[in-house]
Amino acid sequence: MKQYLIVKGSKIKVAFTIFFSVAYLMASAQIPYVTLSRPEDKSITISILSPKSGNYIIKYGTNPGSYNKQTPVLMGTSDQPLRHVLADLEPDTRYYYVVQYTYANTTANLLTPEYTFHTQRSAGKSFTFTVEADEHLYDKKGVSSIYNITLANQLSDKPDFMFSLGDTFGDDHTPEETTSQDMKQLHLDYIPYLAKITHSIPFFFCLGNHEGENGYYLNQHDGSNIGVYGTNWRKYYFPNPVP
Repeated sequence: MKQYLIVKGSKIKVAFTIFFSVAYLMASAQIPYVTLSRPEDKSITISILSPKSGNYIIKYGTNPGSYNKQTPVLMGTSDQPLRHVLADLEPDTRYYYVVQYTYANTTANLLTPEYTFHTQRSAGKSFTFTVEADEHLYDKKGVSSIYNITLANQLSDKPDFMFSLGDTFGDDHTPEETTSQDMKQLHLDYIPYLAKITHSIPFFFCLGNHEGENGYYLNQHDGSNIGVYGTNWRKYYFPNPVP
């Protein structure tokens, strides 16, 4: 049986281990991290995060290995998400794409592996999505090896999109001591995991009770509290749909 949910109260018995922060391994990463979000019938948002500044071109098409469209050259800054909306797509269509990247002070045009996504399906047609929740990799409840299996299982099902139901990025155990930099790192720590599948599965995120984005934290310090920190860093790295 495939395991998709990491849920408190689950009957699945695992030996929990303490998660030690993976601490954003961008210094040694060669392939940029790519995240899909905001999928619609005619558009999708692609976020690229890389350890180096450089130029990027997204090449895409409706047949594997054949990319008849591409974006203009996109300028990316090291360690800052580069966000681009692919528009004028065909509804209910599978697309294939690669990201061509040329890092600053180099001449090599490198390519990511081929990724894929499916635009919103027509009304009445079936679709597939996956759900994960309560990953808790930041404390003793989470098991990174099990989470990697969870991610691989989701990717193998080729869903149209995925949901994370929270207790993912946040850690509200020490709300008075947690800094903005701490919250930034909590979000960065998940990118090497999620990027294993979010290049081909659009990512939707729902807040858990430990994300720290609770209104009562706003009363701690005006503008300087984990509620504000968590909200800002989540929106910075993981764009959710907007009205």
